[in-house]
Amino acid sequence: MATYSAAVLDDIRAGVDIVDFIGRFVNLRKAGANWKGLCPFHGEKTPSFMVNPKKGIFHCFGCGVGGDVFGFLMRQDRLSFPEAVRALAKTAGVALPEERGAQAGDSGREELFRAMALAGRFYAETLWKPAGERARAYLAERGIDPEVAKRFGLGYAPEGWDRLLDFMKAEKVGEETLVAAGLAVQRENRSGAYDRFRHRLLFTIRDLQSRVVAFGGRSTSTPPRRRSTPRATSSTRPTWRARRCGRRTARCSSRATWTASWRTSTASPRRWPPWARRSRPPSSRSCAATATRW
Repeated sequence: MATYSAAVLDDIRAGVDIVDFIGRFVNLRKAGANWKGLCPFHGEKTPSFMVNPKKGIFHCFGCGVGGDVFGFLMRQDRLSFPEAVRALAKTAGVALPEERGAQAGDSGREELFRAMALAGRFYAETLWKPAGERARAYLAERGIDPEVAKRFGLGYAPEGWDRLLDFMKAEKVGEETLVAAGLAVQRENRSGAYDRFRHRLLFTIRDLQSRVVAFGGRSTSTPPRRRSTPRATSSTRPTWRARRCGRRTARCSSRATWTASWRTSTASPRRWPPWARRSRPPSSRSCAATATRW
């Protein structure tokens, strides 16, 4: 496990306003020298969750949970300590020292995340090129505004068997990585691979840290057919977090409306890809939200 010096952790704490950060998740109100609100970690009607900006800590007098900004993010997004440090370091603009003790498995996992992020960029850019004209027409027929499509990272997989493979070669990503990520399929009886998605409108599926972990594909033919990366989630619960769209405007409440770009008729939810299984979708009880059907 990666370790960080006390000086680095102090710099991150100093660079993150704990009231502003927790305020992205909890409706906080001034209460003397502190701020208070409803605890996000247990159900309550009377606010007992307190944030002390001077000490940089939070504490709930209802369930007893408390800690600093690292502890809050670990509980809120179900992260390990190193993952919380890396996420908050980006928020604070603090450069972390190289993790010399990183495990080999972690580097392989990061390479898969990199491949998924590059694929998301490739598909999103292709949607707005001439090759994506038919997909854009399909979105227009369904009443999807272009700004909404861009905001949620919708993309298009062009026709052809190796368009993504060619793009990934230029980015120095190997076929083995693409096959492991579910973006390519290994050919039978001979070497090589081919693109999993071809001529499909794609919906990006993200984990709690807004990292791309899977794609859902929908053809523009009639009737439309769906395809997703192996073991991708097919839960009807939206997997985009409010961080993606602005947490302040999409807090967990009965009035919040989530726009789910990918809904499936599959009865049993599939699993996250094994390499991305640390981060899971939020529980249905944590957010009383409704998904807007397309």
